[in-house]
Amino acid sequence: MRIRTDPAGALIFVNDEEIGLSPVTFAFLWYGDYDIIARKPGFKTLKTHYRVNPPWYQLPPFDLVAEVLIPGGGA
Repeated sequence: MRIRTDPAGALIFVNDEEIGLSPVTFAFLWYGDYDIIARKPGFKTLKTHYRVNPPWYQLPPFDLVAEVLIPGGGA
């Protein structure tokens, strides 16, 4: 996941964990909801919510089909 701000250099927090200064890239560990905060002195703090949805083939019952019928599927 990549987070950019304008102007760059905002301190980014994801789910209350400091990630780094924007622009920043980090690997998300799970599909689901993320609370993102961007802070930069002299600017208003931005708080937003972002949802990462799984691909269709990882939703039941498709995940079973991907694991059973497709070699390496679902991984």
